[in-house]
Amino acid sequence: MHQSYVNPYFSELLIDFITHDSDLHKKISDEISIIINEIDKGKVTSVTERHITKLNKLRELKNFSEDIKHSSTTISPIKNYSKRVLTRDETLALENGLDFIFPSLKFDDETFIANIETLFVNLLGYCSEKTDYDELDLDERISYNLTPEQLCLATKLRKSCDTFRQHARKSISRYKKEIDPIVKTLKNLSKDKTIYITRPDKVRAVVILERSDYLTKMELILNEPKTFKQLDEDPTIQKEDKLQRKLLHLKNIGFLTDSEYKFTRPVGSQPGKAYGLPKIHKDGVPLRPIISACGTFNYKLSKLLANKLKHLRTSPTIVIDTFKFVKELQNLKLNTTNIKMVSFDIVSLFTRVPLARTIDLILDKMYGPIHTCSFSELKRTDWCSKCQHRYELKWLLDISTKDSHFIFNEKLYCQMEGVAMGSPLGPLFADIYINYLESKLKRRLDENGVLYWKRFVDDCFVLVNDNADINKLLDILNSFDVDIQFTVETEKNNSISFLDILITRTNFNVNETDLNTLPIELLHSFLRITKERLSIVSVE
Repeated sequence: MHQSYVNPYFSELLIDFITHDSDLHKKISDEISIIINEIDKGKVTSVTERHITKLNKLRELKNFSEDIKHSSTTISPIKNYSKRVLTRDETLALENGLDFIFPSLKFDDETFIANIETLFVNLLGYCSEKTDYDELDLDERISYNLTPEQLCLATKLRKSCDTFRQHARKSISRYKKEIDPIVKTLKNLSKDKTIYITRPDKVRAVVILERSDYLTKMELILNEPKTFKQLDEDPTIQKEDKLQRKLLHLKNIGFLTDSEYKFTRPVGSQPGKAYGLPKIHKDGVPLRPIISACGTFNYKLSKLLANKLKHLRTSPTIVIDTFKFVKELQNLKLNTTNIKMVSFDIVSLFTRVPLARTIDLILDKMYGPIHTCSFSELKRTDWCSKCQHRYELKWLLDISTKDSHFIFNEKLYCQMEGVAMGSPLGPLFADIYINYLESKLKRRLDENGVLYWKRFVDDCFVLVNDNADINKLLDILNSFDVDIQFTVETEKNNSISFLDILITRTNFNVNETDLNTLPIELLHSFLRITKERLSIVSVE
């Protein structure tokens, strides 16, 4: 009887439960589906991002490869004055420039491991008082008690190092495939002994000359009897011995410190080596003779003296930086309707600098006018300290600049006049003497129309009044010293070249634009120098 009453309710409850369970099952299924979809979506996103990253890296590697193969400037930096016609591969290889550095194709495993071990030991702290493993006793052992955390970090460091080494080897393998053809091209080009490849004077480019023309021009310069003389014997050993004895004496009397003596004392000296840099901005491409003084008996002494005397060459007329010069032009306030631009160039300045007069100028700036000590009958040891120091410095300047000998084309020469361009004292002597010339002629030049004067070594940029007599200005400059002679170039089409810039005059507002030429360093070169670009200056 009770069963008859209970069954209907039980049936309803069962139906309700089944219905509710079905809804719950569906709800759970929906929840699970949502979770699975989220997981799938996250996986897809992660995989997509990873593949995009790989694709971007592959694109970067391809771009790097194309940079090495096809890097070139809008205007080729190659100036080919030879008869050789360059192939496309040779042109692309040379357009990288003479300062281009390829990446290293060797991985130094031993140095890498040693550096990582040193880093790890430094992080942990030394467990031995000995700073060098060679000093350790044979039975002494170094042990490190690492914590679990340190062991974990050491494992991570090891994995990171292994990953780095793998990437390094892959990169080297990739670079090698790109670089080998370029290196092979350059080596084949270097085998051609009929051409001479060099850099130009004052600007960045690659110049190719006929070797015979190069040798002829250099020998024409070196055969000038007043400036150079050919030698039969090498005087290096005698000059080195003479300087060694003098430096020891100067150290003993306290004129040189111990460190200065050790730095300047010559050992194993060799003659200088001469070469020529072509002036590609001049008609006929003349050469500027350079004497590389590295390794000569007086090279380090010249470096020391140049550093000690560098404050004597400062002058407001000297151009130190092209970009500062451009900004200075931009700030000039002149009525340009009545001005002209002129460039004066000093002929063979370094071989014409009067050494005796320049040395006297240096000594006067350092010690004042010469005293009577040097004219008296007193022994040099009894002179005043200024006169003694003046004498010793003069001796050092003389031996650093006079009678410099060098080799060119297996012949030995001696420079009898001027200072060698390539000596650390060369630019110093040139600037000091020309500063003196400018100071003596400034009033006359200003009276004859000079408004603005800037100079970089032997090149002068000048603004003058429109009615100024250029020939008279040239005569004034050439009248000061018969050995220091100037040439002149006037503006053409309101433009004139100065160093690595072209200056154009309109209303004298200065605008700076890019010059399509060889940059100082290509971006994919492994010698990371700040990329600077040459400029065309528009003076409106």
